[in-house]
Amino acid sequence: DCDDTDPAIYPGATERCNGMDDDCDGEIDEEDASGCVTQYRDDDGDEFGLELDSKCLCQGSAGWTTEFGDCDDFDLGVNPSVEEVCNAVDDDCDGAVDEVGADGCAPYWLDQDGDSYGLEDKVKCLCGPTGAYIGSAPGDCDDLDAALESADYDDDGYSTCDGDCDDLDASSTVVTTDADCDGTV
Repeated sequence: DCDDTDPAIYPGATERCNGMDDDCDGEIDEEDASGCVTQYRDDDGDEFGLELDSKCLCQGSAGWTTEFGDCDDFDLGVNPSVEEVCNAVDDDCDGAVDEVGADGCAPYWLDQDGDSYGLEDKVKCLCGPTGAYIGSAPGDCDDLDAALESADYDDDGYSTCDGDCDDLDASSTVVTTDADCDGTV
């Protein structure tokens, strides 16, 4: 017995987080003591540790944290509290890389016919063209037919989507007079 005045302290007693050597083994509040809190190894010091590397401690210790979810414990800039950035890294540890809306993204429009124009109301902020979201500008009036679209551009190369083959040039004069849009005047 290491404290004969306290009946709760004796060899074999349960060690508790109380600042005392309850089990008389010469250690105070050792790992896994009753009342301990799970802590996770945090090698990079970002306040997030690895879920698979933990221990139960009575009090905080350098290199350990109560938060887990870090996916790269050697990079301070990678953890669940940071914003995703367009850099081919899972910055926020959510299992996805460079997802929609990541910092540094650019608008890409749904462009199923590959004419580089997309549907005005189908846009996503992406880190690069993805799937059918490859359009670099809005304004496609028929996203399933690139050839049909090519007849309806103004002199600057932008789709007018007005169905009018009589698009105007920069001087506002009629360039064509193809009323039925069949390619002949």
